[in-house]
Amino acid sequence: MTRPAALRIPLLVTLAGGLVVWYWWRRGSLETEAGVNRSTEETPNGTRPMDGRSRGRDSAPPIRSTAAERAALVARIKRDYEEMLERFSAEFGAAGKSFPGGLNAYLRQLALLDREKWKDLASVLPSAELEKLQMAETHAGKLVQQWLGKTGATEDQKQAVFQLQRAFDDQFALTFDLSPPALLERERARQETQSRIRETIGDELFGAWLRGEGADYANFAAYAAHQGLPPETAMNLWRTKNDFILRRLENAARSDLALEQLNAAQAALRRQTEARVLAILGPGATLTAGSDVLGWMPRK
Repeated sequence: MTRPAALRIPLLVTLAGGLVVWYWWRRGSLETEAGVNRSTEETPNGTRPMDGRSRGRDSAPPIRSTAAERAALVARIKRDYEEMLERFSAEFGAAGKSFPGGLNAYLRQLALLDREKWKDLASVLPSAELEKLQMAETHAGKLVQQWLGKTGATEDQKQAVFQLQRAFDDQFALTFDLSPPALLERERARQETQSRIRETIGDELFGAWLRGEGADYANFAAYAAHQGLPPETAMNLWRTKNDFILRRLENAARSDLALEQLNAAQAALRRQTEARVLAILGPGATLTAGSDVLGWMPRK
């Protein structure tokens, strides 16, 4: 039987509160084991460092442990978070539809766990070791390795792309709002991130990176090559698709349009996009381009 709504909120608060208490206990325990003592540690010249507020939020804590000790701490952190993940997954599976907050609340807990895991790892690892681990195990790092790892991208370029993608992931990891305004905000941020990545690595490498979004760009490039179209065709078509998605979301997020007005605005946008696509691909595109090339654009 489904729990009354009045009982779901306290249960969710209890779960979240338990996670917070566990996290801060873990943070203090890990810093002690790693030999972190901000108040007494001395710098090489014999002076004491400034406190955390003076050093700034992004300053790494002092690390005193050996490489072997850090490896053991990293293993312990991963093990502890895996156990917590198993616990939440079991609670979600047992509760089913009565889980407080539903699937979104469960996904938010998983994202929060992942965020706090990396905070714990940052408390025991020097920045170079942390970056190496992030490149190997985070979503952003895996994308960089998969799509740029075997290209001519330099290590500096890979690191820059990683930082951009990681910032986007961090911003939206705890966001599961599917309302039109929330989707619009996310899409704007995603396109801005992609634009900055393109500026960082150039169009040739960016074409390789875009394969991480799915098959669309590869299909655009294959179609353009088969039809003997200019090299920039695939990129222009990709930008047209992005503009269409963004403007479609902008229309959907407007609160001043009645349903008929919204439908009319979306229809006008579709016609404008069709004209833009034909200008890029040529008048015969509707006959030669299949759904793998134009499937993103509604026909009605």
